Amino acid sequence: MAERRLDRLVNPLVSGLPAFLAADSGVCSGFMIAQYTAVSLVAENRRLAGPASLDGGITSALQEDDISHATPAALKLLGILENTERILAIELLAAAQAYDLRPEDGGRAQGTDAVYQAVRSVVGPYADDRPLAGDMECAFNMICRSTPAQSSP
Repeated sequence: MAERRLDRLVNPLVSGLPAFLAADSGVCSGFMIAQYTAVSLVAENRRLAGPASLDGGITSALQEDDISHATPAALKLLGILENTERILAIELLAAAQAYDLRPEDGGRAQGTDAVYQAVRSVVGPYADDRPLAGDMECAFNMICRSTPAQSSP
């Protein structure tokens, strides 16, 4: 869903904003490649979502054919979670950029403004045709820092 919202933000026919959220969209690629990255991560999540149990095999000298696959399944889940956090980071960057490009300043709700300020505290507005990889990494790290730590058993 986050990637689909991102698609709607970068599409000027839907958002009413400059194409790919670039102020000079005729020359700059803006968030075009960032959206490609998000689509790629979604596709990877689809592949990772396949059941780990499909990779079964006979073990223990033909005595067992039922294997847990818990570890591979957990590793696949960790990959999906990281990809999802990266997709959300890209969406946050695009949403902040969309706010910066809005023609009118209607204000933001308190919660929305807090998220906007958090994003802008780690990444400035996109104003040129620089690569966004560093910005995406900063937003990803911001999300990871704001996730509550797991308690040890």
